Amino acid sequence: PQVPRADVRAALAKCVEGNWLLGLMVLLTITGRGPKVGTELWARAVSADAISVVSLLILLRVQFRPFLHDREFVFHRLRSDEMLSLLLQVEAIPKDQIDAQDVDGFTPLHRAAERGVADLTLMLLRQGCDGRRPTLILMTSAEMLAARKNHAHVVDTIRGFAPTSTAA
Repeated sequence: PQVPRADVRAALAKCVEGNWLLGLMVLLTITGRGPKVGTELWARAVSADAISVVSLLILLRVQFRPFLHDREFVFHRLRSDEMLSLLLQVEAIPKDQIDAQDVDGFTPLHRAAERGVADLTLMLLRQGCDGRRPTLILMTSAEMLAARKNHAHVVDTIRGFAPTSTAA
């Protein structure tokens, strides 16, 4: 049986206000991963407790896939600071596009490092992003971007990442 979206949104809003974990579980079990409902939930969850939500999502390895093949959508999410939503999509980026540059010459790793999001930075590195690749215009690596913004935790993440295999 289909649940009306308005009812689901209202139920999720109430769940998330009191218990983000319950709201997340409701979303995963009832909605069929509807993106509009998901976006509202993530926005509320982030304002409540982003680190716990991110940890749970990584643990559950939840992925929203309706618009994952649009590379510009991923870059748009990075530009607009919707990192939690982006975390759900990173693993689905094709390996040959993980280091693709946006119109500003930045890769997803550059955007994550510049904003100081260590979890996303590590996930992108694990997916195959090159931490040494410079931006197109500024010729700056992700590590340098993070250092300029005083994101020492991201610099440490990039420096500490040891790829399992090295490419020539």
